[in-house]
Amino acid sequence: MSTLAEIESAVETLSPTEQEELLNRLVMKLGGGGASEFAVREDHVRLLDERFAAYRLDPSQVSTWEEVKRRFAARRG
Repeated sequence: MSTLAEIESAVETLSPTEQEELLNRLVMKLGGGGASEFAVREDHVRLLDERFAAYRLDPSQVSTWEEVKRRFAARRG
């Protein structure tokens, strides 16, 4: 059995694509029956409402998911 530190160290050796795949697998495994098993926090709902309102005011200020992933990958080197 590996320790959490060993697992974290091993994850850091994966490519960003492999890390994303691992995350997706963990979400599916831990989620079991899907998103309905996770409680939605009220502060998250408020934040989403605020961000959607900001988007409606100025849609030019948003980033596509591909742009976000590209910036994230660039920061990780």
